[in-house]
Amino acid sequence: MRAARWLGCLAVGLALVLALAMAGVLAVAPTEYLYGTAQTSNYIISSPANSLDGAFNGALASATGDFGDGPSNYWTFTGIQDTAGPYVLGVLAETRFYQSGWANDTFAMDLYDGAAWTTIATFGSANPPPAALTTVSYDVSAILSTVVKVNAAQLRFVGVGKTGQRDSITLYVDGVRLGVETGPAPTPTPTPTLTPTPTPTPVPPTGTTDIQPDRSADSYPGDTTAYTHTVTNVGASFDDKDITAVSSLGWTVALYAADGVTLLTDHNSNGIPDTDRLNSGASTTIVVKVSAPPTAIPGTVDVTTVTASSGRNPIPANQDTATDATTVAGVISLSISYPTVAFGQVSPGGEVDPAVSGVTSTTDDLGSYYLIAAPEQVTVTSNAAWNGYCRAQENTGTASTITIADGRLEWRLAGGGTWTPFLLTGGPPPYDNSCFASRATGSNSYTYDLRLRVLWFDDPGTFSTVLTFGASQ
Repeated sequence: MRAARWLGCLAVGLALVLALAMAGVLAVAPTEYLYGTAQTSNYIISSPANSLDGAFNGALASATGDFGDGPSNYWTFTGIQDTAGPYVLGVLAETRFYQSGWANDTFAMDLYDGAAWTTIATFGSANPPPAALTTVSYDVSAILSTVVKVNAAQLRFVGVGKTGQRDSITLYVDGVRLGVETGPAPTPTPTPTLTPTPTPTPVPPTGTTDIQPDRSADSYPGDTTAYTHTVTNVGASFDDKDITAVSSLGWTVALYAADGVTLLTDHNSNGIPDTDRLNSGASTTIVVKVSAPPTAIPGTVDVTTVTASSGRNPIPANQDTATDATTVAGVISLSISYPTVAFGQVSPGGEVDPAVSGVTSTTDDLGSYYLIAAPEQVTVTSNAAWNGYCRAQENTGTASTITIADGRLEWRLAGGGTWTPFLLTGGPPPYDNSCFASRATGSNSYTYDLRLRVLWFDDPGTFSTVLTFGASQ
């Protein structure tokens, strides 16, 4: 059985791998996303178009090999779309992927700026690669600091080294992209006039706190999204910064250290997770993971408020907040039992081809009808309202006068209902819903009878076609 999972059109015959996502965003919102458009690997890439389709949509390409066994093993996205902006203000490198087969080898994610490769992430025993579909994101503004560097960018998975026996790793990749914020070049700040440095005045200890930035991302039902924040002690003395997070919809929220693996713990014994000691002016990174429930409705937005406060002086004036806004995306899948339909040899006299099972016939004054009872079952599962269509490719058999274009092949819901001719495949799919009696949210199955009309003037021959059912939210 074939299945596809898209946010857009689903077409029979395409293999589907379901997607899970985990995303981070720039401190300033990207004004454009530049997707990978070309790729190469020393291993065979399966379904390569899925990782180059210009979207994070759950359609996956995959490659299997010893990806951890040294730099000769790679999967490189050699072409990333060019920026249209005049000046680069900030850049986020993102990839949506997961793996299977990894045990303890090490591989990296590198970024190329037109002159050199820079490692932006290393996956190994200290930082295991994700085993579920995840969006990982890294601030690479310092690497891709100009339009020229952004337009020369490449991103790759590359081996670092094996530990013991080689791991046979399968990478599943939805795609790579750069989130670029562009704009006019900043106006140079005038050089201030130097003034004598005043004699320092002693400042009492304070717990003044800063946490940045606000984040936002899309997430599928049941997925976990990771958001990174920078917590800074802007007080005049050392401090432990207590961290709390509250979801507006009551979703599960967890707090981690910069590696995204180690949970924050309570170092100052006040019952609240914290950053541990930060000297005055020092910063640290935390990761907030927000989990959308499997029953989350598409379009729902959760806002998680992350609060950093002084552990030494926990008054409202010494705390700061950031928000993580998570929007639930739609998920839809479609499967069909037998897309290829063959009636075998047909004729006006109604003779049934003994080589084809399940076919019966009747005759009348105009010729004959051939019937296949309930050969097709189509199942559509969606977490939101959807529309669908059905079409058939033209007859590929030898009965050249019996065509889909003439309305000879008909369908009806199994066991009764009105016979309706299949329309011919071609052009953009028209989501007319004619072949789906109801389209409720959840899982819906439809079973169809098929009937072929042969008229008295048709020459005997074979009839075969491929059916296409599609669905979209």
